[in-house]
Amino acid sequence: MKKRKLLICILLLALATMLASACGGEKSAEQIARENGATVKITLDLAGGSSSGQSYRYLYIHENTPIALPWEEYGGKGIIYPPSYDEGYRLVGFYHGTKDEEGNITYGEEWKRSERFSEDTTLYARWAPRFAFRVLDAEGNLIKDFYVDVGEALDTRDSAAGKVEGYTFIAYYKDKDFQTPWDETFVHPGYPEGVDLETAEPEDYIVTLYADYVEGDYKKVYKPRDFTTAANYWLIGENGVLDFEGESFPVFNQFKGKIVGNGVIIKNAVITRENTSSENIGIFGKLSGASISDVTFENCSMTVKFTRRPQGVVAVKAGFLAGSAENTSLTNVTFTNCALTIDIAQGTGGDPVVPCEYEGTESPIWSNRDADVENKNSLQNVNGEVTLHVN
Repeated sequence: MKKRKLLICILLLALATMLASACGGEKSAEQIARENGATVKITLDLAGGSSSGQSYRYLYIHENTPIALPWEEYGGKGIIYPPSYDEGYRLVGFYHGTKDEEGNITYGEEWKRSERFSEDTTLYARWAPRFAFRVLDAEGNLIKDFYVDVGEALDTRDSAAGKVEGYTFIAYYKDKDFQTPWDETFVHPGYPEGVDLETAEPEDYIVTLYADYVEGDYKKVYKPRDFTTAANYWLIGENGVLDFEGESFPVFNQFKGKIVGNGVIIKNAVITRENTSSENIGIFGKLSGASISDVTFENCSMTVKFTRRPQGVVAVKAGFLAGSAENTSLTNVTFTNCALTIDIAQGTGGDPVVPCEYEGTESPIWSNRDADVENKNSLQNVNGEVTLHVN
């Protein structure tokens, strides 16, 4: 313990002297260290790396004592930082060795912390590629390298995924055909069996997987609370279900984007629009140039209620999905046990306080179903019915 304290004192003294020298001090770190009994100089050759802007670090110690790496003593205080090389490389350790005139290093035995030094010695940093998960697209183009330690799993959060301009990340897969989903519990195994630092090739540090991206900017919806107003939605759900029981549905005045359902079931959504000033009333207000595909609405209800006429409202249109729709397509959409309820109070003379258009010859998905052709709406494989209740 006494020797270690003495070593720390010498290192602190060396550091203080370097700082003093930078400020115009006369004595060098080596001079002060040797005046205090240090007789051995240890050179840390960072082999292309740097520590706080320095390519070499020098330690002055008493004979027959071990060394402590300076950044381990002071790095936490921001004085001397650990050496770095390249983002894709890690420091394996320091080694004895030799360096030729061209700068090539021949590594010998690795330095051990218990090792004691009785003569001037140079130790060489040894760098090796970092272990990584390499993410490619279906064509084999590099998306991103995730550098990890052995035993660490891939960060599968959407926020960590590589950015591809004009595309949205969907999921990771083991294969480029996107048939086998990536196992999120899988951890990097390190070198393949029979391979070590001395024999490893660049590919031995890499575990490859593939990322699926879809063109466009989509909000991925895992839970009901993710269903905030956005331009486009990519539904995922929990086990293929978005259960809105006890959850609120966002208010839309108009929707112009895409909803890609991926077979997800939206269930137990109870939506009420009361005394609203919107002209079009439905889950999405008005659908204009919208596309909704591959989704099922189950046990969902839409209630339009007026107890009075809001200021500026002359008449409204109401439907389950929207008050009105134009240039909109529904593909592979199913309605199961869904209902539209119109509840409008009567005013003076027995007329409704707000005239409301909701009827048509078809299920009241929106109010103007009779004009679908004229409004360029397309419905393909739309199943089930929305029950209409008028109070």
